[in-house]
Amino acid sequence: MKKWRPFASMPEQYTGLQEVINKQAEIPQPLLTEEQMEQIHFTFNFCGNLIRVN
Repeated sequence: MKKWRPFASMPEQYTGLQEVINKQAEIPQPLLTEEQMEQIHFTFNFCGNLIRVN
């Protein structure tokens, strides 16, 4: 006996719903200024050097 799955009665409908769910889960990439990118780069390099020293 197959378990009933709501919204998956038609394969096309299931594919369409999966696309909608995936699109809702997307997070847009933030736009960073040059200064913000330099700050992040400096922070990662500084932390990486601290980890290697210890």
